[in-house]
Amino acid sequence: MTTKIGAVTGHNTSAVPFGVGGTDLGIARRLPNGRQAIVLGDTFEEMRVGGPGWRSPVMLLTDEQSPADYANGLTFHGAIGGPNARQLWPYTHDRSPWTNGGFSTVLPSDLLVVGSRIYLFVTICRSLEEILWTEIQYSDDNGQTWFHAGPAGQREWHHEGGFQMGITWELGTDGWVYIMGNKWLVDGGSNVHLYRCRPNEVADRSKWSGWGWNGTDWGWNRACSDIFPAGTKVREMNLRLVQGQWLLTYTQTAPDIRVNVKGLRNGPTSHIGDAPTTTVVRHVEHDVEPQDPNNTLAQCYGGYVLVGSTLDELYVLVSQWDTRDGWPYQINLYRHTVHADIPRPAPVPTLDEVVDQNYLLSRAVLAKVGGTVSDLPTTPAAATLDAARHTNTALRRVAAAVGAPTDGI
Repeated sequence: MTTKIGAVTGHNTSAVPFGVGGTDLGIARRLPNGRQAIVLGDTFEEMRVGGPGWRSPVMLLTDEQSPADYANGLTFHGAIGGPNARQLWPYTHDRSPWTNGGFSTVLPSDLLVVGSRIYLFVTICRSLEEILWTEIQYSDDNGQTWFHAGPAGQREWHHEGGFQMGITWELGTDGWVYIMGNKWLVDGGSNVHLYRCRPNEVADRSKWSGWGWNGTDWGWNRACSDIFPAGTKVREMNLRLVQGQWLLTYTQTAPDIRVNVKGLRNGPTSHIGDAPTTTVVRHVEHDVEPQDPNNTLAQCYGGYVLVGSTLDELYVLVSQWDTRDGWPYQINLYRHTVHADIPRPAPVPTLDEVVDQNYLLSRAVLAKVGGTVSDLPTTPAAATLDAARHTNTALRRVAAAVGAPTDGI
């Protein structure tokens, strides 16, 4: 199920005061200082593609980080560069004959935070049809200043057959950074390859280990194999852990165009062809087919998950670019429910519920050791949920030690 919340950039949005008119993408990540960054692609002052104020990448900031915050939209509270969001690092948007830098734009692919350092993977282009190379930039001050990660993080566009032209990455609880890469700007996208590395190896792409099929089984340290079914084309991707579950949100361009969410129940190495899949929005032609505002969007792409989303309230940023006249060229927010087959976390008990459990555990322990339960208070004191949980853990250990029955408590 999908519900459109509305545009977060464009006319009458909170992006306008920061000099953001036409823009796209919207890659979300919590920064080391706790704020949420939204990284934009090609950005212009006017409400269209082209014109003055061309910048890319750009970073807007928001203090919102929960479904309750997003229910009525996304509000921006700041930008790198102050009142007029600036390009994250200086370069010239060159044009033919390519004598002033040699490229036209830098497109962000995904953002990763490791400790206090932010990594941003970018694609350097002359056009969407002429890609030059990819590189990694990093920041140690929450995005204010950026540095090239060096030659170990830079590759020509055709490196790995082009399958690292665009990537998405996420740090797992097992200590590995998982990276999915593809030819996102070539021929409408491609299949996807999977890599992994340790957090301290992110900026050294020679250390990225491939996931491949050898004819018998899948394994690491191999030449990569396609992980999507044959014939699938994928463009933008967003790999994220949400409530302990791995999700891949992505734009599919073949066999049809849509923004999907896959639940990877066994982590990034899950068999993607069998992964439970739902559609956020699908493409329909402009002014041709009936358009459901909640489920269809002409020329849709992107698909980036906001920080603090849940499996039942996954907030996803989806771009639209009407290439007929350059507008709309903006980002929209959708609320989506992930496939029911993806396990949900157990409900968090309330303070009263934990206090009641503690009382029952105390009775069980006393009954086992021959104590008197009549003097127990009906509501043992607990000032906070954390304090009640600590007491609960201690009582369960005591109950196990004395053999007190705790079934159903």
